[in-house]
Amino acid sequence: MSKNTRNAIAFDSCSSSTTASHARRATGVGRMLCDSWDGWAVRSGSGVIVQISSISGRVVTPLFGMYQASKHALEAMSEAMAYEVEHFGIRVVLVEPGNVNTSPYIGGTPALLEGRSAYQELQQRIAESRKPRGLSVSEPLEVAEAIVAAIEDPATPLRVVTGASAKKMDAVRRQSTDEQYVRWLWQETKVEW
Repeated sequence: MSKNTRNAIAFDSCSSSTTASHARRATGVGRMLCDSWDGWAVRSGSGVIVQISSISGRVVTPLFGMYQASKHALEAMSEAMAYEVEHFGIRVVLVEPGNVNTSPYIGGTPALLEGRSAYQELQQRIAESRKPRGLSVSEPLEVAEAIVAAIEDPATPLRVVTGASAKKMDAVRRQSTDEQYVRWLWQETKVEW
């Protein structure tokens, strides 16, 4: 175990929940983070805070707006924290996986989940588009390895994108205008809307 591992903490804020729960969780995560790093990390003078975010914290797709909003909030909070705690010898790293082979995520609002949403047709089209092309997913071990590397390597950047699908989305988004990205997204999913 490296010296950095002694003062490392990882937070997983990934969740598949409804809008109200996301709002409560975002506030709770902020409180938990402040209590955690202010208590031990600042006094120790070194350490690493690893946040498990998602590529959804930087790239938006249809039907996952509330989930993605919570990830955008985590990204902003973590980036601000990185600037604040660097003075104390503490690093912050955001691990941003794409789709991970864990329990299935059923996203959306209660209306969508209950089949009474105006977006029902879009959800069905997206689900159908995934079947023939297969959904590129990463294994949890890849995310775990990124966390360990973030803790042990002081040169790890603020953001670490993991998984082929996340890396592809990140690259396309960085190189595209808003209009180009939306066009690519619909072409990639093969959904007409």
